[in-house]
Amino acid sequence: MIIPGKIKQSLSQVTIVQEIVKFVTNKQLIQLKWLSDLKLVSHSRGWNYQTSQSSAIQRCEPSKTISEDILGNINTGKKIFKNHRENNLAKAEMLYSSLYAVTRYPVPETFICEMSDVFLLVPNGGILTNQLEIVTQSAARNTINPPLYIHSYPNKNDCLSGTYVSFLGLWGDIHYSHWLLDILPRVSLLKHLSSNLQDDLQFIVPNQLQTYHIEALTLLGIPQERWISMPNGVYRLEKFVLCHAAERSMVVNGKHFSEVRNSLVKAVIGSEINSKVTRRVYISRRNSRRKIINEEELMPVLDKYGFEVYCCEKMSLKEQIRLFSETEVVLGAHGAGIHNQIFCNPGAKIIEIYNPIWVYHGTFRIANLMNHEHWHTFGEDTGAENSIYMNPNKLDKVLSYALRQNDFIEKIY
Repeated sequence: MIIPGKIKQSLSQVTIVQEIVKFVTNKQLIQLKWLSDLKLVSHSRGWNYQTSQSSAIQRCEPSKTISEDILGNINTGKKIFKNHRENNLAKAEMLYSSLYAVTRYPVPETFICEMSDVFLLVPNGGILTNQLEIVTQSAARNTINPPLYIHSYPNKNDCLSGTYVSFLGLWGDIHYSHWLLDILPRVSLLKHLSSNLQDDLQFIVPNQLQTYHIEALTLLGIPQERWISMPNGVYRLEKFVLCHAAERSMVVNGKHFSEVRNSLVKAVIGSEINSKVTRRVYISRRNSRRKIINEEELMPVLDKYGFEVYCCEKMSLKEQIRLFSETEVVLGAHGAGIHNQIFCNPGAKIIEIYNPIWVYHGTFRIANLMNHEHWHTFGEDTGAENSIYMNPNKLDKVLSYALRQNDFIEKIY
């Protein structure tokens, strides 16, 4: 891995002032413009823009649950919605109601754009043009957090020669699920480049590489001798290939997602589909700050239905890929670990335990892309780091329905 020893610039705290970015250079305040449509300007600037996938609408079938959870949301829904962590009533209503209806969501066009003379912001991966415009499509829109106060930027004499691709993005350097779904699908776009350009690429990777970063890039065939780690700062690049695989964080294009998923699984087990699928896996978050606080009380229920218990953070990426490729039922609280469902075969069953004030649809959308059967249930918010209490008898009932076993005995809980 190469670590450039020059052009180290300091970045101060991210701040947003409406939609105006303050760029500070040579003690002079400059307003940046927003550049939101590369396709519109690429020809006039001599940039090679290639569409990979046209815009599309992706579809989600309803999630399944027991009647108590549906009725509970109807009876106390407004109170739950108002307590949603973003305190956004309209968004909360959408998050809950879309679990129970057929929904569709737009996936904008994906593309690659070969650009010249740009500034790269590390660590968030944002791109500025040489006309000091923020390229909003340089990261998923709800993850890009310019503006940044930049006290100086490299001049043309400090430009780094060569052609670069970025595997940077907000959260992708520290969150496993965002790395899998926001960053890695960019690999799918690289095949559109000419073979000569592919051979010359240098890959900018997070400056604090985790084991799963290293394993994923290696499994996907990204040569380690061409990885570059850059300290936080601003870097002027001679050439840059922007791989735009998604418009919003955790809203992945189905084609790019599938290609990367299949490549990872095939690299580990030799096939995209595992022919031996028998396991039921419960994903424990006991070592996380956001957890099920009474997990030990759930163990008899898990034993009853034949679940194995795993802490995914203690496993290598290869171990997780192999395990979930053999798994027919995945159970766990919402979190990074349950996103390993992507390595399951189509047709697997995903049973997700939500905190009623912490509902996100990343795994729900993946389930639909993977043709998984998605179930959910709600625990009780404990008020501590969004941890939850899960009633064992309620979990027993959910599993009896989801796994189509009829030996559940109705109790009051």
